Amino acid sequence: QAAAWHLTDGLTWEELANKVKVKHLNGTVEMYFNAQQLHIANQVARIARENAEKARTVSPGEEADSLAGTR
Repeated sequence: QAAAWHLTDGLTWEELANKVKVKHLNGTVEMYFNAQQLHIANQVARIARENAEKARTVSPGEEADSLAGTR
């Protein structure tokens, strides 16, 4: 979830680390994510970005422009 919010909603890792899930009446809080979860989410987001870049397709128009030397 942290990786998804980071990539789709632009939440920073700091914002995600400070995101409170529940505030209890006794004053304690539960956070959405712990340090390990955020570390793994960061790795997932990095891999997703890398895979998206590798999978970037070139449109036929871009390919034609490239072959014609207009780009």
